[in-house]
Amino acid sequence: MDARGVVPDRQHVPVPALVPLRPAAGVGDAPPLVMVTAGYGDLMALTQLARLLKGDFPIYALQPPVPPPSSDAGGYVATYVGALRAAHPDGPYRLFGYSTGGLMAFFIAQSLVTSGARVPLLVLLDAPCGISRPFAAAHRAARRLLGGWLTRNARRLGSAGQIAARMVADAGLAAHVNALEHATPAPYGGDALLVLPEAPRWARPFQQAGRWRKVVRGRVAVDRVPGNHNSCLRPPHVAALAACLDRRLGAAPA
Repeated sequence: MDARGVVPDRQHVPVPALVPLRPAAGVGDAPPLVMVTAGYGDLMALTQLARLLKGDFPIYALQPPVPPPSSDAGGYVATYVGALRAAHPDGPYRLFGYSTGGLMAFFIAQSLVTSGARVPLLVLLDAPCGISRPFAAAHRAARRLLGGWLTRNARRLGSAGQIAARMVADAGLAAHVNALEHATPAPYGGDALLVLPEAPRWARPFQQAGRWRKVVRGRVAVDRVPGNHNSCLRPPHVAALAACLDRRLGAAPA
């Protein structure tokens, strides 16, 4: 991310799928917490969140790797599960995903459970229950038509313009959106926690809690945190998000 908050295109720079945020060496036996990014621009925010979390357990981030595994969700899920099992072969695994990373975390949880692993906690932070074709097409068009202009002018456009520039210029977000466009969530037998931002109130009908309840066959809990889709993961609101996760991590079985 540059000084304007814009994430450069990394298509020619190797990027690992798994990033240690709290290394496993020297910590306890509690299962790891794995955070799935929406794109590359979230890694710094997730690092800040990881620092605020209490407890003695390793924390990792999963981000779109370069070179990419394939153009579909299945290839990304297989890569993420492989990287995670290489670090922690036996599980169990606690998963957290933000935005489109939440949808990817859901597919990762399904894959892990299908293979016999336990997923005692699945946290979806303002995550869509699917990526529509119109949204994916609009995102590609925005990258093609406005990406360069927004990147050049992000600073003078203020905070809203910088958020828009991050969304459009983030190649990792684009990779997840394109991979998830044709992926339909199948029923999941486990539980899930939906963490939803309080603001703005007009956005609540679009937060898709009802859709998630139709897919998740276990218990679906909902927690509200301060901020909006972007600010809930950043100071000062990230402290409240960390407190929410601390409560749930302490309550989840190992």
